Amino acid sequence: MCGIVGYIAHEQVSLSQLKQALIQSTNHIAHRGPDDTGHYCFRHFGLGFRRLAIQDLSPMGHQPMMSQTERFAIVFNGEIYNFKEIRQDLENQGHCFISQSDTEVILKCYELMGRACLSLFNGMFALAILDKKTRMLFLARDRFGVKPLYVAKSPLGFLFASEYKAFLPFISLLNLDWRVRTDLVPELMLFRSVLAPNTMIECVQSVSPGICVEVDELLCDKKIKYYDLYERLKNTQDNMRNSTPCLEQTIELLDAHLLRSTRLRMISDAPIGVALSGGLDSSLITAMMRTHTSQPIDSFSVVFDAQDKNNGLHQNIDESFYSDWVSKTYHTRHHRILFSFNDFVSLYPQALWLCDDPLHYPNSIGILQLSLFARQHGVKVLLGGEGADEVCAGYPFFTQGRVLHPLKNQTTRIRDVRRLIRFKQLNLLDRKSFILKNPFVSRVNRTSFYAMHTYLPSIENRLDKMSMGGSIEFRTPFLDYQLVEFVMALPDVFKITHGITKFAVKKMAEKYFPKEHIYRPKIGFSTPLNQWMRHPLFKRYIDVLKEERTLCRPFYHRAGILSLLQRFEQQADTPLYSYAGQIWNLLNFELWQRMMIEDRQPL
Repeated sequence: MCGIVGYIAHEQVSLSQLKQALIQSTNHIAHRGPDDTGHYCFRHFGLGFRRLAIQDLSPMGHQPMMSQTERFAIVFNGEIYNFKEIRQDLENQGHCFISQSDTEVILKCYELMGRACLSLFNGMFALAILDKKTRMLFLARDRFGVKPLYVAKSPLGFLFASEYKAFLPFISLLNLDWRVRTDLVPELMLFRSVLAPNTMIECVQSVSPGICVEVDELLCDKKIKYYDLYERLKNTQDNMRNSTPCLEQTIELLDAHLLRSTRLRMISDAPIGVALSGGLDSSLITAMMRTHTSQPIDSFSVVFDAQDKNNGLHQNIDESFYSDWVSKTYHTRHHRILFSFNDFVSLYPQALWLCDDPLHYPNSIGILQLSLFARQHGVKVLLGGEGADEVCAGYPFFTQGRVLHPLKNQTTRIRDVRRLIRFKQLNLLDRKSFILKNPFVSRVNRTSFYAMHTYLPSIENRLDKMSMGGSIEFRTPFLDYQLVEFVMALPDVFKITHGITKFAVKKMAEKYFPKEHIYRPKIGFSTPLNQWMRHPLFKRYIDVLKEERTLCRPFYHRAGILSLLQRFEQQADTPLYSYAGQIWNLLNFELWQRMMIEDRQPL
């Protein structure tokens, strides 16, 4: 719901300069919270905040928020969906509250329980709590990393923020090592992202999901894993080996979990809606929202007027027929927005800056457009179906019986990367660790565990950065931790049966939709990238790769890049590992270097 930033600095750093940098830092993430801003400084500690008011729209929800004892101060991004139940329990114990916000509930729980309070929360969150008495800073990120949290360190200071562009005003002040992680460039080119805790900047790390961090005034930090999916499932898995639940009971329980998860994510003092693509997952969320309310529901869809044309391959990428049908069936106020090339090219620079990382997916721009459109229609919160395919085994690769390997879900071949990038060794140890240390016995669960730790993070980053770029909070019912634990404990047969992906979810969906809506080929939110990148108006971006500023970089192969551009311009291409896709990866990385590392400002 917001953007957070803060620091602990060495005592030799100027307090006035720190405060000035903190104000500039919060301005860099103003899009995350256009409703309010706040700052709090204590000795060499600082907290900054941008507010998107969702719970308790009054000034009582202002942050940084102080505890009633004034010992603790908090900045918090996200939502605790069960905060009203927690608050009621605390009130029954005699505790009093001033606001109606979930932020105050977090603060009270931490005051009473310390880091153990995290086990109470069902939500998405990145938070920081300052303890003025012990002069400690406590950071935490939610179980599956729906909300981002970055840290940066130097001998002069420790920083945290929702987006690492917020660190830019501190680079000189704290002497940050603000350079490209050149050893990670091959991984970026292969997958369009790198795994946490790594980022593409030397001094910046992403706090991993399910991790909390304690930092003292001497800048010593301690990471603690407070949530482990496998540890939660140990006993359940043992029970599953001895007995297989019946399909009917499984479907009934899955339905109950998703209904509960959706209901929890509908809490809001601000208007909410649903991102309705027309696919099964968002259709289910729409149906379940209607189950919980008779009030008007606003639904939003991105529609296309084009087909992806790749070397004669015609792929339909528009699902508007299905989203229109779901809207009519479940009585939503439906809003359609056409995603055209002109929108793609005009929003491209904004999406590059918002993403923080090199831009992963072409459809990121469509999510940004949808978010801006929804906000124009008065909505602040959207629900959607992200996470369902990773958790419930929805992708086609779940049907493949191959052994897991660290190149799974690569977007480019190694030999193609070698033509473009100079590197001696490809380090995939982090990805291998999610295979070697994968505790699940069943093939589908092993694949799901791997996808949740290697592929899902880039999906979550795309969703958070693009939706918050439109000042929209996006909620994901399929990533409710209780639902995830239930699904991950199920035998493979309830996920893949006779080649049908997401089997239990689809059987459950028969309660809400006809079979032709459920069992049709998966389309996904694609863009006609190959076609659009050949448009003359996009050529000015591609020409960046021909500039000497690009070609002289020591880790680029000049001849390889020029050869790739030539082949692309000759129209020779294929749908798989296309030249357009390789250029997309390279272009976004180059523009990211210019914006985030060198110029330190948007294009």
